[in-house]
Amino acid sequence: MRRALFALPLTALLAACGNTTTSVTSDPTPITSQPTPAQATTGQLYEVKFQNIGTPTPTSSVSPVIAGIKPQALQDIDDSNLAFTPVTVDSFVLNGKRYIQAIYHVKNNTGAPIEHLTFVPIDTDPDPAATTPSTTAPTVGSTYFKSLKRFDGSDTASRATDLTPITGRIYSKSAQQDITDPEATPYTALDTSTLHPVAPTGLIVAGRADSGWRNGTILPNGGTATITFAVSVANSNAQTDPFTFSLMVAEGADVTTPTVTSITPNQGAVAGGTSVTVSGSNFASTTTVKFGGGGDERGHQQRDESDSSEPAISGWNSGCGGVQRQ
Repeated sequence: MRRALFALPLTALLAACGNTTTSVTSDPTPITSQPTPAQATTGQLYEVKFQNIGTPTPTSSVSPVIAGIKPQALQDIDDSNLAFTPVTVDSFVLNGKRYIQAIYHVKNNTGAPIEHLTFVPIDTDPDPAATTPSTTAPTVGSTYFKSLKRFDGSDTASRATDLTPITGRIYSKSAQQDITDPEATPYTALDTSTLHPVAPTGLIVAGRADSGWRNGTILPNGGTATITFAVSVANSNAQTDPFTFSLMVAEGADVTTPTVTSITPNQGAVAGGTSVTVSGSNFASTTTVKFGGGGDERGHQQRDESDSSEPAISGWNSGCGGVQRQ
């Protein structure tokens, strides 16, 4: 798995011009996570389709959206390695509002753990710079929804503004009202400013929600998480309610801030050639170490067998300058 990398300057020098050796000091203070989880992109968009809404047999399906190639965008996980298995789709109307939720088992076949698998609603627009029209329809206006059709197949795109992503809700017979489904994936506030999904050719990502459906655990490779996509429809009317519609989402995962616990050895020759190990947590598999102002970037990640939570980055001091993990 490849994840987005964030530069972390270290208060360390492995070589100093004019000296044969120099001491190295790392910052012992761990970096704490943000109160609102920050999301790093993990690749591509998905289209969550809802069908037969309002009938006794509603259905849903999820399909990846083929993305265009843009150099400024990050594509860090091969999302074809996520397998979606539908479990159930529920829908009911109460006090003029329809509640819909589709439950999926999502299996992680990426080859590595995913830190709090998250799906964030995405708004797409036509790309004004596109030379050919997109084969994928954009979402309606500034909403996250598209392809809204009535039961007779006629267009009902005007209802898109009545649709809202929510935490799944169920009807409580004892309370005779709708309540939050305790087993649903929470639709929770997130920092999505770091989320940069890639839109299909001919479209752009015009906006993203500041919330998403966030799995509460780390999903190990080969593991399965239960994800609930839920939507409410205001002003429910059997004649104009969407019978089918799609929701666009981008997959995300928590930004894991790297923490350095040690640099070994703590001195090296000006001429370079010293093997150095940087130990800590939340290092990515493609992490490299820079030595010197424009120096070496050789290095690789290895796991400390004595403590599986403490991976290490090994590299070589190439001469004068500082060390920086990327």
